[in-house]
Amino acid sequence: MLTEILLPSLFMAFGIYMSSIDFAFRSESRVFKPDLYPLKQKLLMNKDLYDDEGSNGLTPADFANNLPDYADSFDVTFNPKKPGPTFDEFGDDLY
Repeated sequence: MLTEILLPSLFMAFGIYMSSIDFAFRSESRVFKPDLYPLKQKLLMNKDLYDDEGSNGLTPADFANNLPDYADSFDVTFNPKKPGPTFDEFGDDLY
């Protein structure tokens, strides 16, 4: 009786109590910027796009060069492998 009726009832009552507590305290909003981190953030990017449809000629290098504070905040390494015939083979080569 204890484990079939009383404990589930107590858990339900505790859950209802927890849902009625007002957690309205909000901390101050912060924007995460690259300069908040002490070391450069390491990024591994593909040298070539897997599917360049709709890219309008942009490459991953263009994306990396336009990151905020690129030279001081990011250490970008490009994976030199070319895309394989299937996505699975490309993933195997990448990792």
